[in-house]
Amino acid sequence: EIIRIVMTGNNKTIDSTPFEIGESYLFVQVKKHKGVTDEHAVKQLIKIMDNKKEYTPSNGCVITLADRFSEEAITMAENAGIK
Repeated sequence: EIIRIVMTGNNKTIDSTPFEIGESYLFVQVKKHKGVTDEHAVKQLIKIMDNKKEYTPSNGCVITLADRFSEEAITMAENAGIK
């Protein structure tokens, strides 16, 4: 599912918010893993983002219930610009 997030405001709102004002798409991959989430979750997110180029500008995010991400997952996400 693609969720469109739009934030708008005037100068007063912009000055008082820590958020950027504008329009962007956010792709989210959520995992119910235990222990470690590996690079497969990041690969899935990258594939979705690559197949949905019409949704730009966009950002990606992997959320997991695991205790941590593998080093491979972290490196792959960093290289793809995923935070």
